[in-house]
Amino acid sequence: MVMSAGRKTGAGGVAEETLAKVVDGVGRGERGAASELFAALVPWLNGLARAMLGEGRPAEQALEAALVAIWAEAPRRAASGIPARPWAALRLHRAAAGQRLGPPMGEPPQLPKPEAYLAANPEARALDPDALIAIRQAWIFGLGYDRLAKLHDLPLAGVRHWMEDNLELMRGEVAGEEPGLEDLSEYRVLAAERALGLLTEEEAEAFAEAESVLPELAEEVAAWELHLALLAEDIPPVPPEPELRARLVARLFGEEAQPLWRRLGIVPAIAGGALAALVLILAVRFGLVTDAELPEATTPVAEEEAAAPAATTGPALDASVAAGRLTAELGPVLAPEGDEELRYWLWLLPAAGPAQPLGAIRPGGEVMLQLPGDLWPEGAELGVSGDPAPEAPILTRVAPVLE
Repeated sequence: MVMSAGRKTGAGGVAEETLAKVVDGVGRGERGAASELFAALVPWLNGLARAMLGEGRPAEQALEAALVAIWAEAPRRAASGIPARPWAALRLHRAAAGQRLGPPMGEPPQLPKPEAYLAANPEARALDPDALIAIRQAWIFGLGYDRLAKLHDLPLAGVRHWMEDNLELMRGEVAGEEPGLEDLSEYRVLAAERALGLLTEEEAEAFAEAESVLPELAEEVAAWELHLALLAEDIPPVPPEPELRARLVARLFGEEAQPLWRRLGIVPAIAGGALAALVLILAVRFGLVTDAELPEATTPVAEEEAAAPAATTGPALDASVAAGRLTAELGPVLAPEGDEELRYWLWLLPAAGPAQPLGAIRPGGEVMLQLPGDLWPEGAELGVSGDPAPEAPILTRVAPVLE
């Protein structure tokens, strides 16, 4: 089957290599991956969803469902070898099919010329240009043969033969078929029609039965699905509604009404305000907020312990992680005369990336944070500064003892 996987740069000017890194980063749970996904992929998927279903809630629901599927299936994308853009478009296509349960759409909108598709698949120039339009209308709008016949002023039987002839050309059939596929020629175009949703209910059931005994047919359908997804390359991006991000977080991590710490599975400890700071760190780690969205360090409610003044003027810091709980203790410090509210600020110092605020701690005080499992990042340290500003120098840094 001679079919291209697509071009290097897609709609919105985002390179395929960049999209692949973003999607695979989501699969690996990398810090900031969701924010990168929103920036690199979601505007184009939103434009495609609106092209498929028009303005309104069905397009929004299809986009949300597709993003949830992308998030769940991202760990397996790289192993599949499927390029990220058509892989993502195919998930939106499946989600959109579930939204087409009401009355059929009116006159379908005009689609941009398939310049990117033809550039990546020059052999498709042999197709009837109107047939290529019809194939795109079937894939993007979910139109059946009856609607296509009316749009292209052809009899119902005629439009099917016309489409099948051009699908055979699109397939790029060459001499020397793969071994074991000699008896499948009558199914090959049916596989394309199945991928386009053009088979009748009876034909689809018969095809499914054939797939159960001929696994090559399922492979043929999968190849068609991937190739047809390239027809969406030229759909222009549309910025999503601001509320989409919040709805997506709610679907991925629980009910929107739940507090973020509960959606992330954190058990509250006595740390009070420090808990909120840790939630922000988790949110950054999972890509729910960006570094720029982090607020300034806040003052937690720390458990203070009475301590006698000591001769040292530098803070001693001890930290340990046991049973999923981070405990940080700051040694006593001789406060300057008149400064009865001396405070220091705790920071998570990751092995890579900027420091993240954990809140304030008083000399001789202790802060405990209940972590969801052994969450402490590998190679990270705990630091303390004398000022809440991110650029403040770290006075003391330690690696927590993992017990």
